[in-house]
Amino acid sequence: HRRMVVNAAVVSKFSKLLDGWNDDKSIIKVALLGLVNILDRERFLVDTVVDEDGIQKLIALLKSSDSVCVKSSLRLLVIATNKYIQTLLDCGLVAHLFRMVLSHDGHLDCIPILSTLLRKVFESDEFPIQQAIDAIFIERLTKMLTTNEDETSVQTNLSFVCIKLALGANEENIDSLMKDTGLLPTLVRLQDSPIGIISEKAFACLEHITNIRTTFEVEDKESLAWGEYRM
Repeated sequence: HRRMVVNAAVVSKFSKLLDGWNDDKSIIKVALLGLVNILDRERFLVDTVVDEDGIQKLIALLKSSDSVCVKSSLRLLVIATNKYIQTLLDCGLVAHLFRMVLSHDGHLDCIPILSTLLRKVFESDEFPIQQAIDAIFIERLTKMLTTNEDETSVQTNLSFVCIKLALGANEENIDSLMKDTGLLPTLVRLQDSPIGIISEKAFACLEHITNIRTTFEVEDKESLAWGEYRM
């Protein structure tokens, strides 16, 4: 019990030190690494980080030029998603994640933990499908899948993001989701994934898309034929 009290006090102190990150990165890095070390073992202490407005501070740190700051912040945000996913969304996390993915280097050194956080966000109840469309995020996402083929965890995470996007398709957004984004051929390829759940869900996505096309035909609207999408 004493250790829990001490750790809570330390977490509170470290969370306060996240202010002014652009002035003294060395102090911030110590605080971040300390938080990662404690919260990896005692995740309930994320409540203390939230109480100190730590979520906003961690999201702001994603703009840092220091890779340790960025990776540590991503790690802590992943921990926070288990209980505070809506808080993360309300604080504007999605825009920062899209910015990172769409940056010139795609934050390649952060891809494993970044892909985990993306998956957590897209598996939430209010996943940002329209933001993904508006940010022209999907084309980069599908390219990331083909450029990280040797990293199983990254492949798995990004595959689930693609699947969640496809399952969110409807008559209004299907063209924006599928046309020239690479999402449809990605789903076709994912049917052959060695990971059973991904293969099954990819097949379900293609059925879902087919059903939308059928709806267009039944309602005598212009059909979105498979051939209209770049394979």
